[in-house]
Amino acid sequence: MTVKIIAVDLDGTFLRDDKTFDEIRFNRQMVAMKNKGIHFVVASGNQVMKIKDIFKRISGDIGYVSDNGAVIYDGEDHIRSFNIDPIVYEETISYIQKISPSYGILASTDQSGYIDARESDKFVEMANLYYPNIIKVPNLSKIDKIISKVTINGPLDEYKKFAVELKENVDDSLVAKVSGFGFIDINVKEATKRNGLNALQELWHIQDGEVLTVGDNDNDAEMLEYTPLSFAMAKASETAAKMADHRIGSNQDDSVLDLIDDVLAGKY
Repeated sequence: MTVKIIAVDLDGTFLRDDKTFDEIRFNRQMVAMKNKGIHFVVASGNQVMKIKDIFKRISGDIGYVSDNGAVIYDGEDHIRSFNIDPIVYEETISYIQKISPSYGILASTDQSGYIDARESDKFVEMANLYYPNIIKVPNLSKIDKIISKVTINGPLDEYKKFAVELKENVDDSLVAKVSGFGFIDINVKEATKRNGLNALQELWHIQDGEVLTVGDNDNDAEMLEYTPLSFAMAKASETAAKMADHRIGSNQDDSVLDLIDDVLAGKY
């Protein structure tokens, strides 16, 4: 089948470690993809506003599967969201603050990231790398916003234990996943990159076999598993690597751009 969607993760996949990419080369590829009827989709744990800022100098339409699939956009058009129930959200924040008071916590909407006013400057600085609009609030569990994702910063070796405790003690509608760089993301079960891609596929009338996916971490696993053309990065997590059908090189070497050239050349 012909590739009609190329969906890529950002950090550790499309972006180099310094958060850059070859914009001139990619702009040329965007023109070529449009001419071939290929949609480019960013499927990331990042907030949609951050992703749009990263691609602000890129011409052409991009699909956004942000916050691990919780918020989906086709260009400037909001398509769908999978949000956390307000009561469950309040219980989740209270639980995390109780069992792990040292964890940094951020709650995100598609426009802003909210943190407790008492959070350390170090955590605020780290969060700003991924959330351009940080708002401090006096009580994080009592904000009147629809939350798409909760992100915590803590020891990743505690991730599996924490994920089980969250489901057992808060609500089984939630799932926790490692998103990399010391962050654990909490979404509702339906908020996956796969479901986000499916929403865009439905909009664009594209079948599963026409989707190519690239990722490197646990939050990429669902989308890598369901597409027959799936690629894990050289330094992918064990979970992501198991779900992918192929491996490519490093994000430092623009391997995703090389892969896009291969697709444009008809190799896939």
